Formats: sequence, C-alpha cells, structure tokens
Amino acid sequence: MADRRAGAFRLEIAVIAPLEDDAPVDEPETQAPASEIDGRPGTPQAAPPSEHRLRLVYDGDCPMCRRYVRWQRIRRDVGELELIDGRRESEARRELSARGIDLDQGFALQVGYRWYHGGEALHRLALLGTRSGVFNRLMYRLFASPRHAARLYPWLRACRNGLLRLMGVAPIGNLHGKRPQRRGQE
Repeated sequence: MADRRAGAFRLEIAVIAPLEDDAPVDEPETQAPASEIDGRPGTPQAAPPSEHRLRLVYDGDCPMCRRYVRWQRIRRDVGELELIDGRRESEARRELSARGIDLDQGFALQVGYRWYHGGEALHRLALLGTRSGVFNRLMYRLFASPRHAARLYPWLRACRNGLLRLMGVAPIGNLHGKRPQRRGQE
C-alpha cells in the first residue's frame, strides 16, 4: 500500500471488527460504521464500554497464573485489562459457567462480546500484549501463532494442575455448581 506522496506513509484504521465467521452469534451488532456515526468517513467514535471490554478470568490460587497476569502487559491502545479471580463469585464467572466454559481447563479472556478459552485466550493475549520486557517478548514469540499456542497450552495446563494438586488446592469447579472457595475455606 502507498499513498503516492513524498515522505512517510501513514495508515489510519478507524474500525477493527471480526469477520462474520468470528462474530458473536448471541449478541446484536451495535456499532454503526464510522461514516454513519458522525457523518465523516473514517472518523471513529468511542463505542459503548462493553464493545471494548477486556476481561481475563484466571485462577487466583495458582502461583503460575498469578505471576502471568502480573507480568502480562497489554498495549495502551487496546484498552485496560480487567483481572478477575475465577475462584471468587463474579458476573464473569456466572457468564462463563452458563456458557459451559470450564475454568479448570484454562483461563478465559473476553474481548468485546467474545470469550476465548485456554490456548486461544493465550494466543489472543500474546497479540494484544506489548513487546516490552523479556517476559512479554517471550510470550509473543511462543504464543503469537495459534498453532503453537494450541500445542503448548495443554502442557502449561498440566503443570498448573499438578502444581495445584501438590499444594492441596481444590479445583475451581465452576461447572459443577460449587460455590467459589479460597484456599483454607474448605
């Protein structure tokens, strides 16, 4: 691409939206094209907060998970990532349980209206993350490819589950109707 002008090329993107295959089926389309919002083509307008929602539901009793969410950095232009402990009662936990997403099988990431789980969530986080710092560069190199994320995530989950068993921490059990419990409340 080029603008056929002297000097540096600059590309401005007004809207990034999922392809129809990726579009959520249970949520209505609420954002009009930028040109329909204020009459000027290509002018973005702030969408409702739920369309730009970034939430990560993770296991707060897992030391690996806690460290990961503490070190993970999301690019500023993407928004702010809300961290939610999956062992505590929350609206996000109830929504995931209703959707049949098992938090014992992996953490979940919400981007807009769409939820990603396990390796797919890890892949999306790698793409949304900064490349600053050794940890974030490593996460990008390992998980920017969906294929690599899908291959590596089961190993990470097995390590997490083994570590929790060694620590004597019960599973989250969000799909089994269990009330959330913190370590020592059993």
